[in-house]
Amino acid sequence: MDYKKLIVNIWRGEHDFRKTFWIYYVLIGTILTIPLYLTEIYYDNIGEILALFSLLYILIFYAYIIFAIVASWRASSKYIQLKKKKKASAFWGYAAKVYIVLNALNAVREIILPFIS
Repeated sequence: MDYKKLIVNIWRGEHDFRKTFWIYYVLIGTILTIPLYLTEIYYDNIGEILALFSLLYILIFYAYIIFAIVASWRASSKYIQLKKKKKASAFWGYAAKVYIVLNALNAVREIILPFIS
């Protein structure tokens, strides 16, 4: 399997919408969030090296999430276009976009909240 081509297809929204959204965004994104919660819970007990790895992990995590958001948004747009051409319901494409926007707003809130409280 050509992983580079797969990644490019996912990024462009050319991969299957359901797989892109549910697997790459929701499932993998959720799994990748677990270490972030553990780091937050045990923050006072981690050493400098683990803190450095945590920071590196956070950067990689956000890079992945941005990739997954863009890919899911593009895939849902293509899904909506396809459904409109077929005169079928594009509900799931719109629902995915609403979920992505609400999730992004929540992430921004989580980042800003410690600074304003």
